[in-house]
Order: sequence, then C-alpha cells, then structure tokens
Amino acid sequence: NSAQNIWRFICKITSVKRALYLTVFVLAISAFGLYKMHFNDDIRLLYSSPKKLMDNEILSHKILQQTKAVQFFLIEAKSEQELLEKEESFLPNLDKLITEKSLISYQAISQIIPSIKKQNENRELIKNQLITPYLKSQAQFMGLNNQQISDIENNFEQKNPQYLTPKEAFSNDSLKMLKPLWIGQIDNSYTSIILLDGVTSVTPFKDLNQEKSGIYFMDKVEDISNIFKEYRTISFILLV
Repeated sequence: NSAQNIWRFICKITSVKRALYLTVFVLAISAFGLYKMHFNDDIRLLYSSPKKLMDNEILSHKILQQTKAVQFFLIEAKSEQELLEKEESFLPNLDKLITEKSLISYQAISQIIPSIKKQNENRELIKNQLITPYLKSQAQFMGLNNQQISDIENNFEQKNPQYLTPKEAFSNDSLKMLKPLWIGQIDNSYTSIILLDGVTSVTPFKDLNQEKSGIYFMDKVEDISNIFKEYRTISFILLV
C-alpha cells in the first residue's frame, strides 16, 4: 500500500513516463550503492583503545605469561582418565603447529597432571633407563650397603604406587592456578580446556576440530562476529 501511494504521488507531480525514468534512475543508483557497500562484522572493531594502552596490555601479558583465551580447544570424554589421555594424544598436533609458527604456546592440564597411563609409562622409563642400569653402582659409590639398595628397589616396585590426580592436585595451593583449565564433570562426561596463545591463523586449528571425537575448536571473537553477521543479514532482509 505504501509503495502504491508513493507511485500515485509521483504520477500526480509528473508524467507516467518521467515517473518510470525516475524510478529506473533511483533503482540504478541504489543498485550501484549496494554493489559498493562492504560489510565487516568483526567485533574487534568495537574495541578501539589508544595505542599506548594496547601496547601496555600486550607487555603485561608477556611479563605475566597470561593468555586472553580468545581461542581454545574444548576436550570432552566419558571419564577423568580418558580425558587426560585424549589431551595427551592431541597435544602433538599443537606442537606441530608451534613448529610451523602457527602458534606460540598452549596450556593444558595434562602437561602438569599426566594420566595414570602416562605415569605408569614414566615409571617404566625410570626403571629401565635409570634404576636397572645405574642404581647399584651409584648407591655403592654413595656408600650404601646391599640392604639399603634393596629397600630402594622395593619402595619403587610397591604394588600400590601413589598417582597424581586432578582432585589431589587442586587440593594443593600451588596448583590451584590450573583449575580454570579443568571444567570437570558435567552430567555424564568430563571436560577440560586447552588454552591457545599467539594464534596466527585459525584455519589449521579448524582442521583439528573433531566434534565426533569430543574435540571442539572455539573462537569467541569469530562466534560473536558470526552472530553480528546473522543479525545484520536478517535486518537487511527486513529492510528490503
């Protein structure tokens, strides 16, 4: 109805032929304007702090070894130990990206708290690479007798060795700083976060996304920018 009223008004003040020419002209100008229109939904454009303030923020992050946690991986598994093992098997992918200069560093809970499987592997390495070939000679050099050497070996070979678990680690004040990396149990699954620092391109990280295996790449900036893009598209369609 509004379009019809506008057309009637134009026809009143000029001829139909001129009205058609005017309409075509306006549509051509509008089409050219739309062609030249460019959109940028990057949320970072809304944050325009002075350069001096941004430089100070970057410096503080470098000194304190902090990360902004803009991009990270969310790891999900059915049990606590399965989660740690999944992290351990995934970390070589990130090490490769560091070598390729696509990433500066990362923080993962399994770097400090290995899975029980990994701890057992480490015990075997210590036994095979240190205790078996070197314990006796080093102990004798230190003046220990055979009984003392035997006690050391028996203590190491105990049937119920003590393992480091997230619950025990977080009870220690010096390791509570790791708590943000460990979401823990949610319903019937366990979840952790691998923080990424110094991502130069998100493309290789998206390639590592394995949702069926419980490995999710998260980019908060891109997610919010995509929401802005969706809202902008809806608003533009409504405007038309």
